[in-house]
Amino acid sequence: MVVEYWEGENNAVPVLKFIQSIPEKAQAKVLKALDLLETDGTSLLATNNKWFRKMSGHQFYELRILFNKTYYRIFVALEPPGAWLIHGIIKKTDKTPDRDIQIVEERIKLIKQSTHNN
Repeated sequence: MVVEYWEGENNAVPVLKFIQSIPEKAQAKVLKALDLLETDGTSLLATNNKWFRKMSGHQFYELRILFNKTYYRIFVALEPPGAWLIHGIIKKTDKTPDRDIQIVEERIKLIKQSTHNN
């Protein structure tokens, strides 16, 4: 599966910035999960697993990484040409903050607009 980083204004890449902001060992685990998404993404969608799941009531997925008792989340949209890495957070509660969901949904709209205009 093709994995793309969503790019915002001024060529900002929020997920990459998020990954660079976390501890080095956590970065390694996140990058390993992203490699798995790239190599096995299609089969991951067909299985029910706890680390890559569709967000209930939304059109995007949550890549869930646990490292050293900290939950790292990367939100992923499946839009052509593959998987878009949209937003990353450290999740401190079971509920995803509404603000983060809004960020993801706004970025998905931008992706859809740009892919339909090309």
